[in-house]
Amino acid sequence: MATFRRGLSRTGGFSQGGAISLFTGITSATKLGGIFGLSSYLLLHDKIKDYVTSESSNLETPIFMGHGEADPLVQYKWGADTAEVLKQLGWKVDFKSYKGLQHSADPQEIDDLENVEQTPFAREERAVRMGSCT
Repeated sequence: MATFRRGLSRTGGFSQGGAISLFTGITSATKLGGIFGLSSYLLLHDKIKDYVTSESSNLETPIFMGHGEADPLVQYKWGADTAEVLKQLGWKVDFKSYKGLQHSADPQEIDDLENVEQTPFAREERAVRMGSCT
């Protein structure tokens, strides 16, 4: 499972917003804490090697992708193929599939995204703010 880095900005979105976030995240010179795309795909997938290098600032940045298997708008295959291309280029991608989900978000998908944000330190910090420690 991917774990986003605390203290760094993240980029992510749904559908076209996710596509823009994936592309921006992997091509950005600014170090990010995490990248996510829900029901998304890779922009310029056939030219992506022209935009990224092996020295990318975010090559170690975790990527979370979630996609509904029944998505009629952004086909599931596009999301799965995106995850594979990113993995082949060296990124660590956590790709989750959601059975029966069309072009929408699902409570389990949101829970999975929230879990990516749940580093042990973040849980401890939240518990201290709430007056207890776990």
